[in-house]
Amino acid sequence: MQSILSNFQNQLLETALASSEEIQGCSAEEIEVIESKFKLQLPATYKDFLRICGHRAGEFYAGTDMFYPDILELRAYAENLLKENEVDFQLPDAAFVFSMHQGYQFDYFHTEPQDDNPPVYYYLEGEKLPKKISESFSSFLLQSVEDHVRILQ
Repeated sequence: MQSILSNFQNQLLETALASSEEIQGCSAEEIEVIESKFKLQLPATYKDFLRICGHRAGEFYAGTDMFYPDILELRAYAENLLKENEVDFQLPDAAFVFSMHQGYQFDYFHTEPQDDNPPVYYYLEGEKLPKKISESFSSFLLQSVEDHVRILQ
């Protein structure tokens, strides 16, 4: 998995979405805090992401709650959004919300069954159900870099 995330980090640097000074990872202790709070084991690829840039990554996802410590509150925000939208869908206990943008959309993956590189799901305010947007977390990251570069151009 580390080579996939090394490629991601290289893309951040090569595309100037972040400089090496703007990339800051989480400590092992911070990752343990996340797993402890939610009583789950995070996928290996997501832990690698946190180690590389869990605190910040320059312009990558600027304006989106995706970094530590904000991620500790995202599940509660996502559950509120679902409740406000009066949808029948509820996040499974093993779902981990890793990203929320402006309070109206969020991304998550399942931590059970254990998958080192799980599919990513997306919910948008007004929709009845989330939809799968990526076959793996690493694919989600690499596609997100491409999308950010395209938007900035």
